Amino acid sequence: MLGIRRNSLSYKTAILYIVLTIVITSIFNFIIWENQSDLITRNQQLISENQSVKLKNLFAKQRDLISDKTNPDAYKRIAEAASQDGFKELTVFTEKGDVLYYRGAGKNVKAEAEEKIVINRAIAKSELEDKEFYHDIHIKERLINLYIPLSLKSGEVIVGKFPIKVKSLEEEKNVLLRLCLLVTVIVIFLQFIFALFLRKIVIIPISKLEKITHEVSKGDFNQSIDIKQDDEIGLLANAFKEMMLSLVRIREEAKGANPLTGLPGNNVIVKKIEDMIHQKIEFAVIYGDLDNFKAYNDRYGFSKGDDAILYCRDCFLDAAKRFGDALTFVGHEGGDDFVIVTGYNNWEEICKGIVTAFDSDVKQFYNDTDAKSGFIESLDRQGRRMRFPLMSISLAVASNHYRPVTDHRAIVSIAAEMKKYVKKIEGSNYAIDKRIN
Repeated sequence: MLGIRRNSLSYKTAILYIVLTIVITSIFNFIIWENQSDLITRNQQLISENQSVKLKNLFAKQRDLISDKTNPDAYKRIAEAASQDGFKELTVFTEKGDVLYYRGAGKNVKAEAEEKIVINRAIAKSELEDKEFYHDIHIKERLINLYIPLSLKSGEVIVGKFPIKVKSLEEEKNVLLRLCLLVTVIVIFLQFIFALFLRKIVIIPISKLEKITHEVSKGDFNQSIDIKQDDEIGLLANAFKEMMLSLVRIREEAKGANPLTGLPGNNVIVKKIEDMIHQKIEFAVIYGDLDNFKAYNDRYGFSKGDDAILYCRDCFLDAAKRFGDALTFVGHEGGDDFVIVTGYNNWEEICKGIVTAFDSDVKQFYNDTDAKSGFIESLDRQGRRMRFPLMSISLAVASNHYRPVTDHRAIVSIAAEMKKYVKKIEGSNYAIDKRIN
């Protein structure tokens, strides 16, 4: 259908609009046709009633002249007078339906059974309901037969039949038909305008978003969204634009992410610290380092060492989530070195959370013998066999709270000094640099 995919929103909307247009125009035309047809018929009936009054008066004036109902002279005078008003045909019946007089283009025939019923009905309504005339309407033949009963001096009743051709009825129907066609055109036009409006503000923007989404799914983030609307579609486009920017940022961060933990690496960590400095935010950087990790790696192997690093990562992420704020960021420099950047007021609660979580279950990485003894035997860096305590964690905290910091290198330098200090303390500990110069 005009190159539109059958399962597309445009195709479904077009089908819906076609159906709605047909239904709406049909309902409108049906209502208009029925109402206007009734009005036309009633109007013609009123016209015929006005004519009936004239004919009744004309008929009544000749009453005294009709001494013999079979004498056609009086009927002839009535017919001639009626013809001057446009009534070319007259038939006079007895109560039984016998024809007393006929003037017109057709044959003078006796009334059929159906017409006898109508004659009797006209007489009955005249006597019982005081009706001066009776209408017998034939819409298809465009004809209204007026039956006017007249009581003679002799007590007999005759009925005059005056056929009235409704010449204007067909013209009225044609006008009505043109009105219905006009309504149909107007409805289709309005539906078409509304369909274009709907396509512009809904279908086209959604189609653009669908195409952009398809390109983004293939890794192309260099897409521009030129949808400028203040409605929900515009909000959706803005949200999609923000999502693309987030995906770009995540992709850039993922380029330097640690392959083991999936956390951002050095480049992203440095950028985060620099952003905090430039935004003049009071922050703290927590550097974490596992104690006795090399001895553990040598004793249990690299696979177990990786498990210990993942456990350390989970402790950092959990503490950052529980005690951090919207600015809190977790990174992994590599090996057993982790970093948290957070608002200054959060650093101590985060450190406590890390230490508590790490020490609570670190023995899971040791066999029963080593866990109970509280140490392992391994070689030091000089190749000497020594006893090493179970792994613990040291947290060194540097901040710009006590003294100004101009770049990330100052933070790294402060943290390195604090890490040397903390690692000299037995077990898991943390400390913050509080020097003012």
